Order: sequence, then C-alpha cells, then structure tokens
Amino acid sequence: MSRPDAATVLVIVAAAMVGLDVDLPVLRPVLALALLVGVPVWTLFQVLTPLGDRAAARLMYATGLTVLGLVLGGLALNAALPAIGVDRPLRPAVVAGGALLADLALLRCRRGVVEDVSVRPARLLRRLLAARWRLPWALGTAAVLLAVAGAVRLNNGAGGGFSLAALVLVVATVLVLLGRRRTSVGDDLAGLGLAALALLLATSLRGWTITGHDIQSEFLAFRLTDEAQRWDPGHWENAYNACLSITILPSVLAQATGLSGLVVFKVLMQVGFALVPPLTYLLARRFLDRRAAVASAVVLMAFPTFYTDMPYLVRQEVAFFFVALMLLAGTAPDARRRPVLVGAFGIGVVVSHYSTTYVLLISLLAALVAVAALRRWRRRSGTSEVRPARLALVHPGVIVLLAVSSWAWAGPVTGTGGHAIDVTRDAIAAILGDGDDAPGSSDRRHGLWWSAGPEPDERLGMFVDETLELRRTVDPEVLLVRRPGPAVVDPEVVGVSEAGTTALGAALDDVGVDPGTVSNAFRAASAVLIQVLILVGGAVVVGAFLRRRARGISDEVVAVVVGTCAALGVVVIVPSLSVDYGVLRAFQQALLVLSPVAVVGAMALARRLPVPERTVVTLVPLLLLATLSGLAAAPLGGHQPRLALANAGLYYERYHAADADADAVRWLTATAGRSDQRPRIVANRNLGVRILSTDPDANVDDRLFPTLLARGDHVLVDSRLAATERSSVFYTGDLITYRYPLSVVETRLDLVYSSSSTRIYR
Repeated sequence: MSRPDAATVLVIVAAAMVGLDVDLPVLRPVLALALLVGVPVWTLFQVLTPLGDRAAARLMYATGLTVLGLVLGGLALNAALPAIGVDRPLRPAVVAGGALLADLALLRCRRGVVEDVSVRPARLLRRLLAARWRLPWALGTAAVLLAVAGAVRLNNGAGGGFSLAALVLVVATVLVLLGRRRTSVGDDLAGLGLAALALLLATSLRGWTITGHDIQSEFLAFRLTDEAQRWDPGHWENAYNACLSITILPSVLAQATGLSGLVVFKVLMQVGFALVPPLTYLLARRFLDRRAAVASAVVLMAFPTFYTDMPYLVRQEVAFFFVALMLLAGTAPDARRRPVLVGAFGIGVVVSHYSTTYVLLISLLAALVAVAALRRWRRRSGTSEVRPARLALVHPGVIVLLAVSSWAWAGPVTGTGGHAIDVTRDAIAAILGDGDDAPGSSDRRHGLWWSAGPEPDERLGMFVDETLELRRTVDPEVLLVRRPGPAVVDPEVVGVSEAGTTALGAALDDVGVDPGTVSNAFRAASAVLIQVLILVGGAVVVGAFLRRRARGISDEVVAVVVGTCAALGVVVIVPSLSVDYGVLRAFQQALLVLSPVAVVGAMALARRLPVPERTVVTLVPLLLLATLSGLAAAPLGGHQPRLALANAGLYYERYHAADADADAVRWLTATAGRSDQRPRIVANRNLGVRILSTDPDANVDDRLFPTLLARGDHVLVDSRLAATERSSVFYTGDLITYRYPLSVVETRLDLVYSSSSTRIYR
C-alpha cells in the first residue's frame, strides 16, 4: 500500500482541526484556507492542463471554480442535510467533512492527469523568498502594509499620512509595470493584484465595525445565516438574502476558519476582488501587448467606484469576479470547452448578485444581435468566413442557461424577483415613452450627452412633496409635526466637510484660483477622457474588424464590445435603471470589457500626436489613477476627501459610526426588547440596519425626515446629527444632505438617553 502524499495528509489534518473546532490562532485559519481554497486551486490548476491555456489563466479558472464550489457545495449541504435531521448544515464539522471529501476526490482526479503528485514546499518557499526582491512585489507589498496601517491610524483619530503614502506606492507599482519593456507575467499579476488590494483595504478597513452603505444590509444577511449555521431564504424576505455571495460563501469561510465576519468581509472578500484587475490584464493580453494589457487593468481600477464603493458592495465584488472569469474563459484557445466554463461562471454570477446578472443578460442579448448583424454584413460584402468562429460568450445555450437560472433563482427558489419585474416594466415603459416623470440618477452628470437632471435642492423639494402627500393618508393626531414650517418643508441643502487647504492650495487661492475647483475640474476631465477613449477605441475596433485588419479578434469579441456599450446606454438613459442599479456601478461593470478598448483608443490618439505610443499608454492610466484616487488633489487640499484618506467627506459623515452610536444602539435594543409592544425606532438607514443586526425583530424605520415622524417613536439622534444638525435622504439614486431642524425633536419629545454625543428621544 502506497503512502499518502503530503497533500492528502494536509487536508486530513486540516479537516480534523476544523471539524473539531479547535481554536488555534493563525494555524486554524491557515489550515482551513488550505482545505477550502489552497488544495482545490492547486489540484484544479493541474486538472485543467488539457485546456491548453496559459498557466496564469488556468490558475484563475481553478480559483474561480473553487469559489464556485464553496458556494454551490455549501448550498448543496444546506439543502440536503436538513432532510436527514442535520439542522445546522453549515457548522464547522459538516463543512470540514464536505471539504475533505471534495479535496480527496480532486486529488484522485489529479493523479489521472499528471504523474508527479508530490508537493515541493521547499521550491515554493524559495520562490516566495525570491519574489520579495522583485520591485513590483516589494512596492505592492509595502503599499498593502501601509494601507492597513493608514486605516488603523485613521480609525484611531490620527492623520492620513500613511494612507497617502500607500497611494503613492500604488502609483509607483503601476509606474514600474508600465515603464518596463519586458517583465514576467507573474510580476505583472502580482503587482496589479497587490496594488488593487491596497486600494480596497484602505477603504474596507475603515471603522472598527462594518462601515459603508450596502454592506450594512449585506452583513445582516450574513449574520442571519452564520448564527443559524443554515441559510434560509424565508428568514428575511429581501433580495440581499438571496445572494449566496454574502450568505453561504462568507458563512462557510467564517465557520471553517474561525475568523469573525468582520475579518471575512473586510479582508478575505477584498482579497478575492483584488484578482479582478489581473483577470482584466489576462483578457487584454489575448489581444494587446504587455504594456497595453497592464494599462487596461489600471484603467479598470482607476475608476473611483472600484476603490470607493466596491468594498461596500461585497455581493457585486463576487459577481464581478465571475463576470471577469466568464470573459477570460470565453476567449480561451480551447473552443470546445469555452461554453462549459462560461456557463459555469455564469451560474456564479446568478447566485451572487441579481442586478449584475440582469445587466450581463442585456449585454449578451445585444451582443447576440450584433453577431447576427456582423455575419450578415460579411455575407453581403463577400467576406464571410468559411467556418465562423465558435460562440461561447454569446452562445444561445449559455444565454438561455443564464436567463432560465436567473428566473428560477429569483422566482421559485428565493421569491425575490418581484422587484426585477417592476424595474423591467418601468424600463420598457420609459423606452416606449410611457414612463413616469421621476428623474434619473444625478450620476449621469459624468456623461458626455446626458444631463444630471434636477439639482439637489429640487430633488429634495420633490421628496418633501411626496412626504406631504403621504401625510394626507394618516390621522393628523399621530403626526409629531402637525403644521410644518419653512424649516421643515424647505430645509437648506448643505455640502459636506472638505480637506483643509495646504500651503500650495492657499497660494493658489491668493491669486484667485480655488484649489477645490481645480481638483474638481481635473476629476471631471478624467471622467470625460475615459468616455472619449472608449468611443475612439470602440470605433477603431469595429472599423478594423470590418476592414479585416483586426487580427485575432473574432466577430463575437466585437459583438460583446457593442453589446456592453448598448447595455450601459440602456442603464444610463432609462431613469429607473439609473436609480435602481446605479450609473457608476454599471460603468464599472462595463469596464471589465471596455478598459482594453479605452487603451486601444489611447493608442489610436497617440498615432495622431507627436508623442510615442508607449508614452501615451503609460501616462494616461497613471494620470487617471492619480487624479481620480485623490492623490493629485492632496497637495492642494480644499476638495472632498475619500474615506480612505481622511476623517472627513461625504462617506465619513454618512457611514462612519462612532462608538457612542454603537452604545446607543445596544441600549435601545435592550430597552425595546423588554417591552411587550415594540415601539417604532427611527434612525438613519445605517444605524437602523445595525439595530436589526442586534435585534432582528426590532421595529425599525429610516424615515427620519421631520414630516414623517409620529408620536411614540424612539428617535435616535446619532453623533453626527447631534454635532452638525445635518442629515441625508437617499432619493432617486442620490444622497442629499440637508440642514435638519433638530429643535423639532428636542421641543416635542422627551430625552430618554444621552451620552457624550448621541441622544434618544421619545
């Protein structure tokens, strides 16, 4: 009998430690991640050798299939085991057993593919030690460490110097990659991945608790699953609970590793999303040279949504990861297996995030129409291929699979498809000219042709009018404010705090140039530049294809570019979609396809300028990253800073919760829980979700606007509202900050709780 190899011993030891729930710091998480991720990725990487793709692409496929296996494997355990009496199918022992069986099966499959099954830890260790002396690895690692230290310092009330230094090192890492004529694929992937991770961690690690917008509700969905050690779609009838990317996936990771949900969401999920720029690099590398492929990945992560909002949209991070894998697999050299991989990763998108799935389907359907049009044009022009390239991304079977699985998941399985039907109905009505007059998101102001719509004060007025209309349906005796005055019905729209002006900024201000205006102008110019580059690049790609000059680019690839632009246009034009999905999030998704197109546009413009093409390809992504990330504005000040760089700005004021607020939430839930009749608790949305996380049965409402307050409510005045008398409403996709008439609450309600900065009235 042959001895078990090192990999087999490793998974058995790891499974035993996880199954017995042994609490050993560091060792337990490391072994658990080896069991769940490390060994499956390593074995799948070698099992996928017959694909014929480059090693880096196979490694990404293996990683994607492993993550998909965690999601679907957890779902299978969750669905099957309760039928045989296992009421907690996601507890550590069950997860360890399932992972052990899966790993042993993969190791057995691997033996049938490759002869050498031994692990060479010494050689792997030597490679890792040598890697630290490579400049992209060293700069990227230093950027990550400084980003972590900077977030910790800011959380403790210190300055943002470390975070700014991390951003400088991110730009330096990118500069090294773009400046070198030749480098290894491993250096490119490591440099891009580490730079992306530094950007993400600088945001995700802000705050000692969950900080951000959507991530508050995402974390609630996770806690409901993790604490029950079972996912129940009926426990919380909300679309968030239908996303396995924030329920089963993080629960499996938390249960197996013993790490807290905070660490899983703030660190592990960000590590996974940091692989998306390297995936974009590998996709672009199929069609462009090395420097242009690096530039494509930099354009993707230079877009502000990548590092400002995506760390707070974990479900979309996972979905984008699978979309990027679909694109890479759909352009793989092995045409026979492409639809299988594309379909598998497409299922990952479906169970991860509903809106990303719908936009993806719109893109693929538009691309399918474009393929038909291109092939018809070729036949008419006499340039049709003898054997058209095999379809993968826009394969009818793949599209049907995604459409049917999306319908089944949102409908019969989770029952969360109602909102999608309403949005689709509104979108069709808007396209036909029968939609309502609701304004679209003001994020459209970044577009070249679309207006931003009403100004913030007009939008706030529309919101107030709706609240006044709602008041007519309520007994006046219930209302806290019987006769609202001007301070209530016409509140002042206010801005948010800005970074202090530096000496250089003050010098500019002395000569009549406002530093904040300069920063905003550069950011606006960068937004326009990205769109111009995409338009020029798209025209170049389509034109070259039609003139038969696009080598290696199939009609399917051109059609996907056209379909992505069409889907983005639909989201931007239709007001309901621009509000419900978000223009900037849609643009970030589109950049998974269009960032290489933007680089092609830059190369095309360079040919008309007295500047070498390589200089343009290097400088444009660097300028975009430096400008949009806030690095270029830092020497001037006077701008609205990012949460990752300062304790100021819109996101800090809106989403960063003080310790006093957390204490008030705990007191309020404990007090309300002792009452037979649970009173309505009114707080801003983020604190409301925190209350639900503490007490899922709490009667929470985020209608804090004075015209909506009722007698008997517990009104939680958080530290920010108490200190600044400013609050915000989220209306038509916009966050509008206004002057809150706090005296209305103070004079009409009794103070029942008070701390250094937080108060509760009733």
